[in-house]
Amino acid sequence: MINNKKTNKPQVGCPTDPKNLSDRNWIRDHLTIALQRESDENLVKRLPDFADIEKYLILIFDGPDESYSIKVTPDLLDNAGFPEDDAWHAAERNLEQSVRILSLQSMLPEDVEPVSGSEGGDRIQIYVATTAYRAKGAAAILCRDKLNEFMEQHEMEKLVILPSSIHETLIFQYLNYMDMDYFSQLVKKINASQVAPEEQLADWAYLYME
Repeated sequence: MINNKKTNKPQVGCPTDPKNLSDRNWIRDHLTIALQRESDENLVKRLPDFADIEKYLILIFDGPDESYSIKVTPDLLDNAGFPEDDAWHAAERNLEQSVRILSLQSMLPEDVEPVSGSEGGDRIQIYVATTAYRAKGAAAILCRDKLNEFMEQHEMEKLVILPSSIHETLIFQYLNYMDMDYFSQLVKKINASQVAPEEQLADWAYLYME
């Protein structure tokens, strides 16, 4: 749905000073949360309130030329003497501070025509929920306070969430005549044709309300 080839996209499995991975303060400052399809990976993870998706802890940090990410394993936390509950609290705080909800149009080149959906004759303004890194940013939808604040500002009672990829989700106002099965089929079709398998989330659209 959105081109994810960004200059600030974190590279996976990159080197960092090994001392950082045993430094609780460094870990605390760089922890955040990412989403992916449910998996058997040995990660520090939990199931959110979204079917077929798991959330997991990740370290995101800047290197000399690029940004990098490391998935957090139980061993990594054990070696740093970092209790898992404390790690989740730190990650949740960091994630909330990094959430960005932007109009889709603002993320496109200036020469692209304004983007909105059309449903039942209504023009639907589409937004992108992501993070400051704009990579591994789909976890923005876990921040209920941010979503609720967004809905209040835009006088919305419900949101449709389309899991565009692990990097962002598309959100827009839900109207009573909308067919969620249609949106789920749309997500499934786009996943199959436009999103790399390793970047896909679920084949579902989600309905969100306070």
